Amino acid sequence: MAVKDGRKYLRQAIDSVLGQTFGDFEFIIIDDGSADDSRPIIENYADARIRLLVNRDHPGLSASLNAGLNAARGEYIARMDADDVCLPDRLEKQIHFLDQHPHIVVLGTGIRLIDEQDKPIQDVQLPADNDLIKWQLCFLNPIAHPSAMMRAAAVRQVGGYDAELVHAQDYDLWWRLSAGNRLANLSDILMLLRQHPGQVSQAHRSEQFECGIKIIQKHLSSLLGHVIAEDVIRNVWTQRGPALEDALRSGRLLLEYFHKTSAGMRSGRAKNEMTQDAASKIRAIISPFLKKPKTWYLLWRIFLMNPLLTLRFLADRVRLR
Repeated sequence: MAVKDGRKYLRQAIDSVLGQTFGDFEFIIIDDGSADDSRPIIENYADARIRLLVNRDHPGLSASLNAGLNAARGEYIARMDADDVCLPDRLEKQIHFLDQHPHIVVLGTGIRLIDEQDKPIQDVQLPADNDLIKWQLCFLNPIAHPSAMMRAAAVRQVGGYDAELVHAQDYDLWWRLSAGNRLANLSDILMLLRQHPGQVSQAHRSEQFECGIKIIQKHLSSLLGHVIAEDVIRNVWTQRGPALEDALRSGRLLLEYFHKTSAGMRSGRAKNEMTQDAASKIRAIISPFLKKPKTWYLLWRIFLMNPLLTLRFLADRVRLR
């Protein structure tokens, strides 16, 4: 857990970790140059499981997380933010799952969003299956970073967090870990993620969005074997193309990504969900241009390559009328 000027919620976050039903862990807390009394709060705890690291020169979140990775001695590494809350059986359930599924290298959980007064806002279920997680990587962050438990060896093998990234370090890490590995999410709600104006994700939303676009551009270009323009990815994320050619480029990218990620999928249920989602996204992007002949040429290509995807597209179209 990295903290910078996090005194307001820090005690609650620390207590939620120390109160876990699974107790055999070390709790590495990295103070990233806090100017408030975060450090004295941490030092006031007498629990021997806490290991405090202090960054006096404030190198930033990525460097702080890598310092924690380097210091960690456990087989598994669990993440935590200083304004969130672990439910009591979080570690126990994640460790049990990873022990039983040695092929999984990252395991997230369901999350509950809470406000500044701990009142629930919304429960969020993320894709549980590895195939769906890899599909969703192109459109959102499919693993809540503060809920993640990772195999230390796998994280170190890919070099940890990218120290050059100011935002979306976890999103980039999931992309790199997904290559040749399997990821999963538990459906259980095991983390309370706090929403408040002072958190990084709220204060730097636009910067995180642009950083996410660049991360996808880098990894998707590598996955597909050719350079993908950032504006095409931006149109896919926003599910709209300002002009016909933009929409068609985005539709073709979705089709290519669908065939790349669905090839060799193990789960028929996951493939069905992916097909439905792909059809919905393609429809949203090209529907404004359905009267154009070029649009129907793209649909014809989709039909030749995957009739089920076309049927999903047409079914969605009929329901919307």
